[in-house]
Amino acid sequence: LELMIEDVTGRSYGDFMRSEILAPLGLTDAGFHFVPELDAAPHGPEAVRLSDYRKISLAAGGLYSNIRELARFMIAQIRGYRGDTDGLPIG
Repeated sequence: LELMIEDVTGRSYGDFMRSEILAPLGLTDAGFHFVPELDAAPHGPEAVRLSDYRKISLAAGGLYSNIRELARFMIAQIRGYRGDTDGLPIG
């Protein structure tokens, strides 16, 4: 899916997701590009912070986000899956 989006749109996956999905949902601190200033870091069991890493395949787990915006992103996915897109800025 990631490669298809890049091939069809001519844009990077991260840029596409930011403008078409994340920004319309009001997610200003989430993204698929590593930003050191972003308050997002990988954590393991018992909330132990792990070293920073970067994924080669962004769609398979490359979202950097704080917990608040990650929750909003997941709620939008659940609502969309259920067909409840009323009020969601994406369709």
